[in-house]
Amino acid sequence: MKIPGKAGWRGWIAVGLVVAAAEALDHTTMSEVFTDWSRTPVGCVISVVSWTTLTAHLFGLIPEQYDPIVLFAEYSKIPHRTRITIKAIN
Repeated sequence: MKIPGKAGWRGWIAVGLVVAAAEALDHTTMSEVFTDWSRTPVGCVISVVSWTTLTAHLFGLIPEQYDPIVLFAEYSKIPHRTRITIKAIN
C-alpha cells in the first residue's frame, strides 16, 4: 500500500506507537509527567522552546535553512541503502 506524500508518515506512526505504549505500560500518563515537569523552572523553559520550535516547524513558519529540525535531519541523514563490497583476498 502506497501512502501519498512524503515518507514522513513513518515517523508519525512511530510516534503514535511510542505514545500508545508509554500510556499503556506506565502508571502515570505522559500528559501528567509533562505537566509536572513543565512546572519546574528549567523544565518550563525547555518545554516552551521545544513546543514552540515543533509547532513552528510543523506549520512551516521557519525557513528550511534555519529550521533546527530540518537541519538536524539533514546532518544526521543515513543513506537508505548502503552497498558494501567485500573483495576476496587471494
